[in-house]
Amino acid sequence: MKVKRQLILICTGKDCKKSGGKELYRELKKSTAKEPFKGQFKLIKTKCMDMCKSAPLAVAKDFYFKKTSPLKVLEVLKKP
Repeated sequence: MKVKRQLILICTGKDCKKSGGKELYRELKKSTAKEPFKGQFKLIKTKCMDMCKSAPLAVAKDFYFKKTSPLKVLEVLKKP
């Protein structure tokens, strides 16, 4: 039986990189590889999402995370 994984989009455009987009990707990748998230999410690096003033930006579970940190994203991911 296949498990459906949810997508987490992380902007790695120029402004997001400067504001911590790479670090956000790395931390989320580490965190989602461990239990209780293991195998539930797929992280995707994207080009610019045209929300540069809100950098770094992530999209998960129909939420836009503006000026975010890995902890903020993980809090929402924990909710069913």
